[in-house]
This record gives sequence, C-alpha cells and structure tokens, in this order.
Amino acid sequence: MRLSRANGRISVGRLMSAAGRCPACGRYTGPCSACSYCGCDLPGMELRIWLRAALLVLAVAGIAALTYAARQPEPRSVGIAELTPLHNYALVLVEGRVTRNPYVSRDAGRAGYCSFLVNDGGGTARVVAYDRVAHELDQEKLIPPRGAWVRIRGTVRLTGGRNPTLTILHPGAVELLAGVDMQ
Repeated sequence: MRLSRANGRISVGRLMSAAGRCPACGRYTGPCSACSYCGCDLPGMELRIWLRAALLVLAVAGIAALTYAARQPEPRSVGIAELTPLHNYALVLVEGRVTRNPYVSRDAGRAGYCSFLVNDGGGTARVVAYDRVAHELDQEKLIPPRGAWVRIRGTVRLTGGRNPTLTILHPGAVELLAGVDMQ
C-alpha cells in the first residue's frame, strides 16, 4: 500500500498493490498460498487464514450474544410516572386499570387499530395495537373493557408533553388480571 501526500492531504494509492503478487515473478496470484505460475511460496498467507478464522469466530460469538440478550424472559416492570425519554423504544411491563372504553377502528369488518388508556395510580398511558395485532386482539376478545385491571407488555414511545404510548407487539402482551370494577 502506498501513501502519497498531495496538496497537504494524504491519499491512499493503489490499495493492495503488493499484496497478492508473487515476489519472484511479480504476477498477480490472488489469495493463494503459492504462485500458480512459478510455484514460489507466498509470504503472509497464514496470517490471512488465521485472521479470517478469528473474524468468523468473533462474528459467531456476537450473534450468540445478541440472541441471548434478545431472549430475556420478562421486561422490567415500571410505573407509568417513572417513564422518561431514556425509556423510548424500551420494552416494559405496566400494570394498571383501563380508564376509558377502548376504541377499535374497523375497515371492512377487520380491526386495524385499537387504543385504550391505562392508569396505574401514578400516571396514564395510551396503549395501542396496529394491523395484525389489533385484529388478533379483537378476534380473541382480548381488548379489555373499561375498569379491567390489566398487565401490558409493550414498547414505550414518548412524545413532547403527551402521555406515554405503549405499542403492543403481539396479542399475548395483554393479560387481563381482574374483571371489571367500576370505581
């Protein structure tokens, strides 16, 4: 690799100009361990093989670590009043009472959106479900009525000055803990 200085800036010349060339005949050999033209052994190929193997092991270890982190069994339980901008897009668990009748938007008989408010005594959050999730909640009669005590697993979205929004990612994220209790 050659570096040249032009106009006060360092520019990289032809990358890999010496790599992949035979030291005896000067012909291009590619990533081989011996020159296919003159049979000369090429230096440094063992290092490349070890480097590739190390990178492969590192990539597999990284994927394993991400898989382990993604399989955590239960998200952290938080109060609605504790939610801060640091919780944006975090998966959380919230328990509370449904304070208003749920709103379900239907298009051609199919639920495409559902929304309801949950209050845990410290704050209020809007819980929403879209498309497939809203349809499955409606089909399985899992949309909680007003006054029901529920446990919600969802991702937090905080927008300036409004109540936090919890987005339900799958129908199993809504648990009805107690029936309707009109207070």
